[in-house]
Amino acid sequence: MFKIYLKIAFRRILKHRFFSIVNIFGLAVSMSACLLIIVMIADQKKYDRFHSKKERIYRILSKRDKENLWGGTSPFPLRNELLTSYTGIEKITTISPMVGGDLNYEDQTITQAGLYADSTFSEVLDFPLIAGNPQSSLTKPYSIVLKESIAIKLFGEEDPVGKMIRFFDRKMDVLGSGIEEKETDLGEFMITGVIGEGDFKSHIKFDFLASMSTMESLNTKGIYSYAFEGWKSRWEFYHYVLMEKGKAEAYLGGILNDISKKKYADTLDYIIIFEPQPLVSITPGKFINNPISLRMPREGFYFLSFLALIVVFSACFNYTNLSVAKALTRAKEVGLRKINGAQRY
Repeated sequence: MFKIYLKIAFRRILKHRFFSIVNIFGLAVSMSACLLIIVMIADQKKYDRFHSKKERIYRILSKRDKENLWGGTSPFPLRNELLTSYTGIEKITTISPMVGGDLNYEDQTITQAGLYADSTFSEVLDFPLIAGNPQSSLTKPYSIVLKESIAIKLFGEEDPVGKMIRFFDRKMDVLGSGIEEKETDLGEFMITGVIGEGDFKSHIKFDFLASMSTMESLNTKGIYSYAFEGWKSRWEFYHYVLMEKGKAEAYLGGILNDISKKKYADTLDYIIIFEPQPLVSITPGKFINNPISLRMPREGFYFLSFLALIVVFSACFNYTNLSVAKALTRAKEVGLRKINGAQRY
């Protein structure tokens, strides 16, 4: 019986080629598109999940009180204010982008982009060091930690820790933008660590990390000017707060509201307000100004999910309509089947 039905199916496909192609091709394309969208959505949900303390880490967002769009950065003094004046905060790490250019070692030169990071970077975020000391690798000025692939390009199989490289900065960010034609010779940097490149996804993109104390030294020497002081400049630094166990997002939000009222009480033109953003909610998350890297906003996540449903339901609706219309032409065939004893299964 099965062979008969299979033979009839093939005959019907050959006899009604256009109808069959429309149905089969439509379902195949819709299912493929839907599966592709599902894979994209699932991939976005993997970001920043590898951190062991991810449920207690928050990025601080800021905006003016009359603005609608939050920014990913916040003033540098916020870090010390949180650590010295409030309890419940275990650690804070601060990073800053827009450092990138040519890394030179002997006759090897490669162009890469990185971040400035402070000494607590490895204590808050779990980017694994395969060489060097996590506690001291970003402590001293002119220290630099390379990604494993970058270290291999420069040194091959040699151990890079302890070696010196020369850095010519062009203020290139991880997106490849912001390149200045004029290079600034920042001098020699000592390699103090190598970060492994395992199977993890993060919204924080970099090829290398330079110590925050280097940034402070450049500021002191007048080579660059950074907003380490003052509460009005909020575009250069990203703060990631590790809360103590048992301290919820609402607790940190209350602290940030208190700081905003206290520090901007005498400001006449505007007030900067702050908001904690859970690390696992950054990608996909709300659309913000000045992100540290490109990532899918929450609106894009919802749009793709809705699009997958639309594609599948449209294909099913189309298949059902065509099948019902075709079934009306099979009345004679159904009658003959019943006369010959065909039954429902």
